[in-house]
Amino acid sequence: IVNLFSHLISPAVPDDVFAPNYIWKGSYNYRGRKQPMTLSITSFNSTTGRVNVTLSNSNLELLLSGVYKATEARLLLLMYQVNYVNQGSQLKDSAISPAKIMEDSWTMDGFVSAEPDGSTYVFQGFIQGKDYGQFGLQRLGLNMSESQNSTPPQLGTNSSSVAIAILVPFFALIFTGFGFYLYKQR
Repeated sequence: IVNLFSHLISPAVPDDVFAPNYIWKGSYNYRGRKQPMTLSITSFNSTTGRVNVTLSNSNLELLLSGVYKATEARLLLLMYQVNYVNQGSQLKDSAISPAKIMEDSWTMDGFVSAEPDGSTYVFQGFIQGKDYGQFGLQRLGLNMSESQNSTPPQLGTNSSSVAIAILVPFFALIFTGFGFYLYKQR
């Protein structure tokens, strides 16, 4: 029973959590500001743990490669190529340039954890590079080809949104009842 209880507290992360049919969405900190990013898994070898990913934001696409250590639920990704996504657009921050990122030997080092629902996974850690900080990504679902016509994948409900949907009306009823009680007591 104790073993079952500890499994309910922290669900296990599957060895194939970085399978190619999933995308991860989240953000990273750059100079104290959150920047959105998407991580697409391009290949995963379950025997060796080798993972190749494409990290994209509005201006850049970074190709990273690393090894997922399932026993530690840890993934260290090293960047090996940087591409502009929007060739014609001017970068908002000139410090985020392919040459600058290559020079900083940019890496992502983080751990994967399972949310209490057992089907949601979070990859979070730190980006090693000048002016960069923490990152956090959530695994969403099937990898879709990204085009202008495709709709963004819809997030499922998680346990906290369900709890809020139940608790807000519950507390509203309690406060209304308490207010009515105080009104009747005067």
